[in-house]
Amino acid sequence: MRKLTVTMRGDHFDARLLALPFDVYGPHGEPVGRGVVSPTEPATVILAEAADDMPRAHVLAKRPDGEQLQSSTNLGDGPNHVILVAGANSPHEWLQWVTPFRSLEHLSPRDAGGDTRLPARRVGPVWVTVWAIRANRWIATDMRPQQQQRGDGARLIVLDVPACPHTLQVGGDDVAWRLVSLPPNGPVRVALTRRATEDGDSIDVTVGRVSPGNELIMSYLSSGGTTEAAQLAEAWQAADVALYKKMEDPVSAAAGAYVLLKMNRLDERRQWVSNLVEWFPYLADGPIVAAALALQRKNPDKQSVRKYIAQAMERGLPVFSIGISTLVETMAAIHRGKRESKSFQMWYQAARAYLQARASKGAYLSFYGRSPAEPSWTRIYGRADEPTPLANKDLLGNDRIFGPWGNFGTIAPSLERALITSTKSSSTDDWLRLGLARQYRLPAEGGLQLFREVGSSALGLEALPASAVGSDWNSQRERHSFMVFDGDE
Repeated sequence: MRKLTVTMRGDHFDARLLALPFDVYGPHGEPVGRGVVSPTEPATVILAEAADDMPRAHVLAKRPDGEQLQSSTNLGDGPNHVILVAGANSPHEWLQWVTPFRSLEHLSPRDAGGDTRLPARRVGPVWVTVWAIRANRWIATDMRPQQQQRGDGARLIVLDVPACPHTLQVGGDDVAWRLVSLPPNGPVRVALTRRATEDGDSIDVTVGRVSPGNELIMSYLSSGGTTEAAQLAEAWQAADVALYKKMEDPVSAAAGAYVLLKMNRLDERRQWVSNLVEWFPYLADGPIVAAALALQRKNPDKQSVRKYIAQAMERGLPVFSIGISTLVETMAAIHRGKRESKSFQMWYQAARAYLQARASKGAYLSFYGRSPAEPSWTRIYGRADEPTPLANKDLLGNDRIFGPWGNFGTIAPSLERALITSTKSSSTDDWLRLGLARQYRLPAEGGLQLFREVGSSALGLEALPASAVGSDWNSQRERHSFMVFDGDE
């Protein structure tokens, strides 16, 4: 029986976030062991019997951003040891927590001589707006950072988020407008860092709690890394403990519930899940998990599933990215087709709209859009008070139309010209009717009605006259936005 001790070199700052699952392989790729290691917690693995005759072992770990760490060692009868180098360099200590999720090496100072890297990409102006649900309606808030840090191509803001749904909207000349759910009930840190490549947005946005406990597991789980998430959960006993300690930290409790749900280990914790639903009415994640769990039963009570779905829709957006996909999957499983009720059909289409607009598969839900109530399949750029009018081609070469309500689908060039030249058709009502009808494949006259009815009952929206909805959200965004990059980098 052979043992292998794996240690990791890296900064001890937020060591829990730097914990990584790893696998051990033989010379021909045979799996012989696995474990979890962090800079503060070495791992000792008892290798499989097949490793008794192996001359060498290879250790491979993968960070949530996809970067692989690997090292090899010769195996003997005595102590066997291998070192993984975290490879997570950060130009500032206050950004170290970001490195498991994305590389920041391009932000490090250049060497004095011989550095042939291309000049740093220009960031451009970048603004931020914080939205919250108040009286069942999304409104922009005056929340300002408790703390800020500035570096070359990097900004850090720390927000104290109350116990109710909040989203952070980010946009700019070279940053597509997107929104990300903020974990409620505590300090949250947001890093905005210059992107290394010229493709896509000029910055990356990373969100994490000041007291981390779930970001790493949920990042693996949201991106489909169930095995890695399970390894971490088992090593920390995090999922079960987090769910048990829901009164202290309901956000981690929700994360633990998702992990146990995906691992089919939540059935014994039904009462805990019920308490998570009842005790924390500001978390849509609780009823989302409860609905999915109810559906896992041998003979599921579909009325209970529908009850939990209705609760989730009334509470607003889920905190976690996996929440929106779990919600849509659960709704799809009980959808009755043409016999479906009008309210459930509208909820289902609204949830699908957010899923289709998803901007990333990180831990926290992120989607493109003009406001928390307006998810968009396409990307909008520009200042908070003046989105850039764009018209480009989709993957099929068709023109995309961008009107007062953003793009809701592919529209033929002849129709685009007619809309632009027609005073009547350029009204807000007609834009909404046409856009929503195309997005949800409804008759044109049903589009505006869908918007109004979904707005009265789904995802934290309030029914308003169509002519007032857009202008109200626009004016709020303009009044409450603040700059994080002024455009001088």
